Amino acid sequence: MKKGLIWVERSLIPHIATAFFTISCLMMFVEAVSRRVFSYSFAEAEEIICYTLVWAVFLSLAEAGRTGSHIRISMLLSKLGPGARKFFNWINTFFGLIYTGLLTISAFQVVQHLKEAAIVSYSPLRWPLWIVFLSILFGGILLVIYYIEKMVLVLTNKEDTLEY
Repeated sequence: MKKGLIWVERSLIPHIATAFFTISCLMMFVEAVSRRVFSYSFAEAEEIICYTLVWAVFLSLAEAGRTGSHIRISMLLSKLGPGARKFFNWINTFFGLIYTGLLTISAFQVVQHLKEAAIVSYSPLRWPLWIVFLSILFGGILLVIYYIEKMVLVLTNKEDTLEY
């Protein structure tokens, strides 16, 4: 089961995020060409671009943290000793876990509200907004898993990476 979850988190989800990002880029290109060449704009383009980018970003946040692609102050950390570095890693991980936990709980409440209220987007697509905000919930869950894994590694003095 653990290998299956790791495969989903490390292989499937990054491909889905890449697909959303690709759709967004293609739609931006089509919209730009359409406006420039044909003086025509698709009413749905902005919404599709925005929502696919949101999904791409939230699905890829945990993997970015896992591979060390998040912004961090590595120059400052490299000047510290191992004890101070471990302390700041712990602080960073602890507050990251608290923040993403609160984000995930809030996203769950917002998704639940949007679904119950049947709120849709104000465009010709009329997409249910709970589906859009579900990206924050999924991304939050992935980040919580990432921060729990990182906390275990920091507390057990393991390498500060989550590569398998």
